[in-house]
Amino acid sequence: MKNYGFFLLPEFSNLCLSLAVEPLRASNLFSPQRAYNWHLLSLDGQPVRSSSGFTFDVDFPLETGCDAVKFDILFVLASYNYQKYATKEVLQALRNLGRKVPVLAAIDSSSYLLAKAGLLNGHKATIHWEELKHFQELSLDVDVVDQRFVMDSNRLSCAGSATTLDFILEIIRRDYGKVFSQQVAYHFLYTSEQPGEYPQIRLAEGQTKHLSARMQRAFKIIDEHLEGPLSITELAEKLRISQRQLEREFKNNIGMNVRQYYLHTRIQNARKMIAETSLTLSEIAVRTGFSSQSTLGRAYKKIMGHPPSEDRFQPKLGSRQRQLKRS
Repeated sequence: MKNYGFFLLPEFSNLCLSLAVEPLRASNLFSPQRAYNWHLLSLDGQPVRSSSGFTFDVDFPLETGCDAVKFDILFVLASYNYQKYATKEVLQALRNLGRKVPVLAAIDSSSYLLAKAGLLNGHKATIHWEELKHFQELSLDVDVVDQRFVMDSNRLSCAGSATTLDFILEIIRRDYGKVFSQQVAYHFLYTSEQPGEYPQIRLAEGQTKHLSARMQRAFKIIDEHLEGPLSITELAEKLRISQRQLEREFKNNIGMNVRQYYLHTRIQNARKMIAETSLTLSEIAVRTGFSSQSTLGRAYKKIMGHPPSEDRFQPKLGSRQRQLKRS
């Protein structure tokens, strides 16, 4: 029997927790003997409030639980406003876990916490795609990769959201074999497992997969040139079409011209950094292709209807919760 623990940080994702625990519960249905036990933990043993506002009771304070139960894997689950919870106390607790628990696993944004604690040094790791670029910049000793999930020795990481199900099914497969993990997958009517090595699906790709390959390439090029925005002429040249044709395709497919779409995309990225990082507005302006903080502020207010300061570190503001309207 395997013992797994889940260390919950405030504003964690209910979806990630459910997709991690439910397959363990289902595994016990197919095993002649109990396959898994699991426990929920918080830093101080107090209930933890999720990003959706639900409050979860836990079984143990973190340190007590790790002394009472010999965990085979301890999963760390942080999601929204995760940087706020990388306190000295939490980081020291994670370092202590690194000496007690044989395998540590980060789900969603938790890779950031493990990296800050020095527990991913020399390891490959992933994180939710919205945080990848920032994580790469901060984690010089971590091999950050754009994958759905990573299993590197005794350090595991998962990009979170729906990918969590594939991640846990792979763990179950390693524990009890492929046939057993398939039984669990079929129990949830799930037949489209994807390997961890696959890249994460970008938001734009998911929303625009019905569009032409050229339009999808245009979105990808724009996403890759936010810090140094291309001119419409340069974008058209990269796509090997005329500027007039490019404008026509944007207008016909998404109801916006290229300049509007480009600006909205830059503001969307600025909003995420304003809400989820400690970067100054001047730094954010540079990273999103604005010449100055004031230029960013004017564009931001025009599109969002309020200044950037109103979105600074607002609870539960994560860009996965409040998407910018493209209208």
